[in-house]
Amino acid sequence: MAIRAFELQDQIFEWFANDAQLLALLGNPATPEALNNKFRREVCGMDEVEGCLDFINFYFLPSGGRTGNYKVNRNSLFVDFFCAFRNDAIALSERVNEIIEGNSNEEILMSSEGQLPSGITGVYLYRQKYMPLVRG
Repeated sequence: MAIRAFELQDQIFEWFANDAQLLALLGNPATPEALNNKFRREVCGMDEVEGCLDFINFYFLPSGGRTGNYKVNRNSLFVDFFCAFRNDAIALSERVNEIIEGNSNEEILMSSEGQLPSGITGVYLYRQKYMPLVRG
């Protein structure tokens, strides 16, 4: 049976926090506070971005209608990359995709990705969308 979105979110945080390559890309955060600033398990408003680049936020949002079939995905995992430079977003997004697809017991495949407007000069926003099987 599928796990809850909160449980998967915590698993993903652990995958990220224990990946030396990803940590190096983000300046090697070491304290719990620094890790939580780099890997945010919430939707971030643009007012929270300035002065704290680069970071990743990841969260679930409902993606479909109601059904009794537990094998139907009703949630999407969004992974947003807030970076000062495009090349940083590319490196982070590639590593995150490797981590998510390589660590999960269930298949978690990316369904889409692309750049979004940040509305702030000097902030590059890139998003990946995954469709894991989680209870909604």
